[in-house]
Amino acid sequence: FLLATVNPLMDQVVGKRIVRAFFETSSSMYPTILTRDIVLVNKLAFPGRGELALVRFSPDQGRANKLSRLIDDQLIKRVIAVPGDTVETRGREVFVNGARLTEPYAHHSEGVGRIATGGAADVYGPQKVPPDSYFVLGDNRNVSIDSRIFGFVRKEQIGGKVTKVFWSWNFDENRIRWERTAMSLK
Repeated sequence: FLLATVNPLMDQVVGKRIVRAFFETSSSMYPTILTRDIVLVNKLAFPGRGELALVRFSPDQGRANKLSRLIDDQLIKRVIAVPGDTVETRGREVFVNGARLTEPYAHHSEGVGRIATGGAADVYGPQKVPPDSYFVLGDNRNVSIDSRIFGFVRKEQIGGKVTKVFWSWNFDENRIRWERTAMSLK
């Protein structure tokens, strides 16, 4: 209901090419974004390293077709490496240009195996990010379909920078999560 009312209202106030609401349907960004959170995407801002991006897939993209059972047309992921960077993952550690990243946002679900990879995504690279491409990961690493699986994301696939949790509803307790609603995302 919120998406049906919020996006048309935003279209009238600021225009659909500026900001959109997006409904998170997976747990791949936990704990940063919870399943069923509604987030705002600034379509005029481009995310940098460490920021959240809306990644779009079109039906005619071969990579998306191979993963059609696993991903939606749009995903939220964190930009880890930018063009020219060398990226590598080893277990729970991520390295960019040889330096280990400090990732307070990264979550590794205990007892949960990787979907679609059987753990093969634990080791990736080192790979150099091509021009006009980005390497993205979900914060909930054990359940995220991300660049370790579908490869680099082209610049034109990035639909904007995810900036805020617009609305957060706790379905288990049937209440608004006020502490998350209107929360800025980093």
